[in-house]
Amino acid sequence: MEVEVIAAPTFIDNIFSPLVSYTEGAKEKFGASAASIVIIQDNKMLTEWYSGTHHFKNGSLVVTHDSMFNLYSLRKTYVGLATAIAVVESELSVDRKVSDVLTNRPEYELGNTTIRDLATKSGAKYFGPNRIEREEVARDLIKELTEFNIAQLIT
Repeated sequence: MEVEVIAAPTFIDNIFSPLVSYTEGAKEKFGASAASIVIIQDNKMLTEWYSGTHHFKNGSLVVTHDSMFNLYSLRKTYVGLATAIAVVESELSVDRKVSDVLTNRPEYELGNTTIRDLATKSGAKYFGPNRIEREEVARDLIKELTEFNIAQLIT
């Protein structure tokens, strides 16, 4: 069933047009009902773009700057970003085994998990007999590589 979509007002700096095109394509590819981009730098709005509706049912509201959504799994985004920053700053390969870097966890708990596995959230979600969460292992890795916690590293 097709839903008529009325475009929401947008402000797009031409430099971000490729990002908007990519995001629109990803929205279609993954079957999302909506997507948006807001880029702010130095307290100045550089780009604001919205596309789609809140859901696929008839009567769904068009997504605008006033739209509100639940942000499930937002922590994963911050942990992934912090992991990427830590790896770049430490000049490690993302294919390095986590157990080569983390000395506070036995190798048998981490297995062959790589930094890439942690950053992309692939592989095991829990480690060892105490079922330590993947994000906790990433947190320890970030601290080991940078001497900062996640909040300190990304702010």
